[in-house]
Order: sequence, then structure tokens, then C-alpha cells
Amino acid sequence: MARPKPVENAGVRASVARGPREDGRWYWRARRTGGDRAAVTLPEAWATREEVQAQLSRLVTTGLPARSAAARSVHTVADLLTRWVEVQRTRVAAREIAPRTLVIYERDAEAWVGAIGEVLAHSLTERHAEQALRQWRADGVAARTCVRLVAVLRAATRWGADRGHCASPRLRALRGETEHVYCHYTPTMAEVWRVVDRVQSEDCRDLLVALVGTGARVGELITARGEDWDPARSAIRLHGRDLELGRRGKTGERWVPVSGRAAAVFAARAARSATGHMWPRMLPVYVNKAIERACARLGIERFTCHGIRRLAVMSLLGAGADPASAAKITGHSVQVMLTSYVRPTEASLRDLVHRAGLGQRPGQVIELSAVRSQVGGHISGARPIAEEDGGEP
Repeated sequence: MARPKPVENAGVRASVARGPREDGRWYWRARRTGGDRAAVTLPEAWATREEVQAQLSRLVTTGLPARSAAARSVHTVADLLTRWVEVQRTRVAAREIAPRTLVIYERDAEAWVGAIGEVLAHSLTERHAEQALRQWRADGVAARTCVRLVAVLRAATRWGADRGHCASPRLRALRGETEHVYCHYTPTMAEVWRVVDRVQSEDCRDLLVALVGTGARVGELITARGEDWDPARSAIRLHGRDLELGRRGKTGERWVPVSGRAAAVFAARAARSATGHMWPRMLPVYVNKAIERACARLGIERFTCHGIRRLAVMSLLGAGADPASAAKITGHSVQVMLTSYVRPTEASLRDLVHRAGLGQRPGQVIELSAVRSQVGGHISGARPIAEEDGGEP
């Protein structure tokens, strides 16, 4: 579905912020087009473009709302964060974010209030935030936690600046944001199965088998229910929706064929939970921690659930799947799949170059032993000189 173009009417401009929902509506934000670019509250933020046009027409007819007294009561960073958290609570009630997300927002906002809550909102600068971050890092707070704290403060100040509560500080270059090193390692199939056999939790072990058997996102499997398994087709329906948590899913519904051990896991889990979730509620970080512990015990490089997803994409393409079919299984567009998930190894690139015959004369045959001695391993597609080749190449 194409993203709708902005709508402008009599000094107010509305544009899409996120979406769409399952009903085809997008979430719109509106601002005045004057110098202050103050935010304008739409009666219905989730709407189609035609509905937003009608809302702006009614606002122009009835008069744009003036800034409320509550908006003028924001003086300190603590006031700003308190107001921002209140807005997030309304988003939970509207099922726009999950209750678990609100808990994280509240906890991080409380940390900022304790660190810089007394600073005047209009005087907040990058220096204030950096001082708090340095102190947290010195106290042992994880770099990844600091990244999340910065994201929360950035969202709150952006919200406040849009409504005239504070200036918009430059928080994009906070030192420490890049200290966390994300795990980009893509494991081999053998490494994944070694970890599966070493993980102690049955729930995590079955989840890893399902991950490697479908290439799905871990969140899609955690929200899968017993009725999503179709034994006649040996296929699992993935959507990521969870109405209890307010999760809408990322890319819509799709059916993924399953075989082997993964099919046995889904069948057993569906039989135990015909109408409930196949797996207990767990955060993806718990699964990644179980993988990390198993990797440490086995002495292999650490990987994550997303690394298994990349492995699935590479395995599908390596088996000869066309990009459109592989993207349909993994639930991504072809462009995103090819740019974000394809991670060829040096060995696979060497293999490809050799099989393509780059650098070889037509009819030339390369000695297999010579190729092996150069790359230190087997190269598929190479063949020794046979008698029918006529001896010398």
C-alpha cells in the first residue's frame, strides 16, 4: 500500500507518521505551517487521506484550538517527561503500543527525571544528557541501555518541541550511542544445531528449531497460537498479532510450509495449546541470552535469533530459490531481503567466482588440487582433468 501524500489546508499541514493498520488507516500528525510549527491535534489520528482532509476542513471552519493551560505549565524536564508519559498511556489504551513498551518508557523517563529533571525544559542541551550518560556508564549501565535511554529522551523532546514546550536540542551525536556492538554474525547450519542440542530450556530449544525451520522473526513465533498450525498442509500461519499485548504485527499474515523436525515441534505444541499460545510469553532477549550461554559453552562465535533468520535467507537462495519466493517465505520485500539479510561469506564468493569461470579462457579447466591449495578448502564446481579433456588444458 502506497504511503499517502501530505494534506494541507489553511495553514495546517498533516502527514503520515506510521501505519497502515489492518483497516487501511494511517496515523497522521498535523502542524501549523507558520513560524512556530506548533502541533495541531486531530480528532481522529488514525484515518484515510480523505478523512484527514475532512477533519482539516472542519478545524478550519470551527477555528484552530488555542494552546491549553496545561501546555503552558511545562517548565522543567520533569514536567516534560511526565506529560509525555501521560500521552504514551493514552496510546496503550488505543492499542497503538504494547503495555510492556509503556513500562520501559516509564522506567526510562524516571531515570532521566532523577538525572536532569530540575533542568528548565527550554534550556535543555546535549551537554546535560551527556553528563547523565557518562555517569550511568561509570556506574556500570550497559551501553545498549544507554542507547534506549537516549531514544526515549529524543522522542520526548521531539514531542515537546512540536507542541512548543521546549526547544529541540541536538541529541543525534550523543557520545556512547555507538559503543554497543550489535551481533552481525551469521552462523552455519551446523553451529545452530549444536546450540539447539546444548540449550537447556525446552521452550527455547523448540523455538530455535522453529526459527531455523521457518526463517521467521522470533516475535512472530512467540505470538503464534495452536490454531495457526495446519497439519493437513504442514504449514504455520505467521502474523505477529497479539491483541492482548496490543501488537499489530509487522508485515501482515503469511503461510510458511514446514518440514522435518520443525514440523514435529509445531504439531506437538499445537496439540498442547489448541486455542492458546504455542510458547510462553518471553522476550526475544531471553532467547538470545540462552543462545549466548550455549555458544560460550561450545566455544563458538555468538549469534542471535536474527542471525538464524539471515541463515535461512542464505540457505533458501543457496538452494536455488528465486528472490521473490524467498522473500515471501521470510515476510519481507525482495529489496529489504537482499540488502539487509544476504551476507555471503568469503568462501561462497570464491566458490561463485570459480564456478562462473571468471578469469578463465573458454574451454580451460583448472586443476582441482591447485585451487584447493590456493583457498585452503574444497571448491564446489571444480573438476580434475579427465581423459576426455584431452590432457593438457
